[in-house]
Amino acid sequence: MPSIGAGQRPARKTKTGAGNGIRTRDIQLGKLALYQLSYSRSRGLPEAAPKLARHRAAIKGGAARGDVPPAVTLNRVPERKQRCKLGGTPTIPPPWSESDEAAHLENRLREVRVAAGLSQQTLAERSGLTRQAINSIEAGHYLPNTASALRLARVLGCRVDEIFRLSDEIPTCGVELWKKALKPAIRGPVRLALARLRGSIVAHPLVEQMALTEGFSPADGVLEDVGGHASARLLAEPRQIEETAFLAGCDPALGILASHLERSHPELRLAWLPLASRAALGALSAGGAHVAGSHVRDPKSGQFNVAQARRALAVSGGLVVAFAGWEQGLMVRHGNPLKLRDMTDLTRTGIRFVNREPGAGSRESFDALLAKAKVPAARIGGYENVVASHMAVARTVSAGGADAGMGLRAVAHACGLDFVPLVEICFDLAIPADLVEHRAVAAMLELLHSRRLRADLAALPGYDVSRIGTVIDRFAPAGRGRR
Repeated sequence: MPSIGAGQRPARKTKTGAGNGIRTRDIQLGKLALYQLSYSRSRGLPEAAPKLARHRAAIKGGAARGDVPPAVTLNRVPERKQRCKLGGTPTIPPPWSESDEAAHLENRLREVRVAAGLSQQTLAERSGLTRQAINSIEAGHYLPNTASALRLARVLGCRVDEIFRLSDEIPTCGVELWKKALKPAIRGPVRLALARLRGSIVAHPLVEQMALTEGFSPADGVLEDVGGHASARLLAEPRQIEETAFLAGCDPALGILASHLERSHPELRLAWLPLASRAALGALSAGGAHVAGSHVRDPKSGQFNVAQARRALAVSGGLVVAFAGWEQGLMVRHGNPLKLRDMTDLTRTGIRFVNREPGAGSRESFDALLAKAKVPAARIGGYENVVASHMAVARTVSAGGADAGMGLRAVAHACGLDFVPLVEICFDLAIPADLVEHRAVAAMLELLHSRRLRADLAALPGYDVSRIGTVIDRFAPAGRGRR
C-alpha cells in the first residue's frame, strides 16, 4: 500500500459504477442544493445559480452512469406540482406553479399593476416576492399560489378575481347607466355598449335604434379589371384574407358571432354575408361560403335544416351545428292597434302585409302557416310586396309602409314594434367537411361553447341558445354512407 507523504490527505472514497465515479460528498451537497432551491423558490428569493448548477450537474452525471442511489436520483418534478421530494426533506410549495390551467386563466396582473402606478420592483417589495417572480407571472410562465395571489391583491387594492380568473368566467363591473336611453317599460336582460369615460364605465343600453348598426362595410379590395382576368387591389393584409371565412345567413345575430370571434381571435375573421336561407345554402354548395345558416323546415320529416344541408353538401359531406332557436311571428305597430292575432286577421279588408323574398325561411314559414290555416295567399293584401331581410320588414312596418310582417321577436323589440308569436324556429349552421379545420371555422365552432357568446345571444328577446354548438348531424358525401 503506498505511503502518504507529509501534508497529503487520503483520497476520498467514491461510489463507482460503469465509468467514472461520483463522490458521496457531491451527492449530499446536491441534495442540500435541491432543498435550498425549493426553499428559495418558495420565498421568491434568487437562486444560488453557480453552486446549484455545479452540484445538480454532478448528480445528473452520476445518474446517467448509474452511480447515484435511487433515493437521490435527480428527477425533475412536473411543474404543476413543484415539490421537493428528496430524502425526506420538507415539502415547501413554491409561490407559483406551472400547469395546464395557465392556458385557461386570464391574467390581468400587468394591467392592474400599471393602473395602480406601481413598477414591478415596487410590487415585488410590497408583496414579498422578487421582481423576477412578478415578471414571470405577468408573462404567463407561472401561476401564483393562493397566499401569493392574496398578497398581490392586497397590495393592488382589488379582489383576486380582478387579477386572475378563468378565461370562460364572465366578470362583472359597476357601471354608470345612461338612463335617458332606457325606458321603464323595458324588462329582462338588456344588452349594453360599454366604455370608460372620465373614470367611470358608462353603459348605453342597446335598445331601439342603438340595437342596430347601419353603415358601409369595409372592403378588402377594389376590383380593377372586369375583363376576362379580374384582379383586385388589396386593401386588407394578405394574411388577414387567408384567415377569413365567409359566413352566409340571415340571422341578425351572426354579426354578434363575428364580433365575438374578432375579440377572442384578433387574427381571425368571419365575414358575414346577409343572405336568405336558400341563397346561403346555394352559396355554400357552389363554393361561395365557408359556413351557411338556414331556418328551413323539411315538410316530410318536420326537421329543420338537415335535409337542405345534405343536399347542399352532397359533394363534400359535412355537418350541421345548432346555433339558436327563435320566436317567429307577426311584427306589428306599437300597441297592435289593428288587433292582429293570426292568419285569418290578415285577410281583413285594408290590412297591408310585407313579405320576404322567395327562398327566405321566413316566407316558407309564413306559407306553411297559411296552408295550416287554409288561407289562400291571394287573400293576403301585400303578399307580393317583398323585402330582403328581417330588418327591412321591421323598418317597413315601423315607417307605416305595412301593418304587419313576418319576423323575429328580437327584431321587433329592437325596432319598437309589438310582436305576435306564431311559431318556434331553429337556425342552424351547415359546414362542409373539408372546411371544418379552416382556422376561422374551427375557432368559430369552439366559440359556440363560450359563456360570453351564450350570454350575449340569450339576452336577445325570443332567442334560445340551449342547443348552441350541438352537432345535429354529420354525413359523408352522397353515396358513401353516413359517418
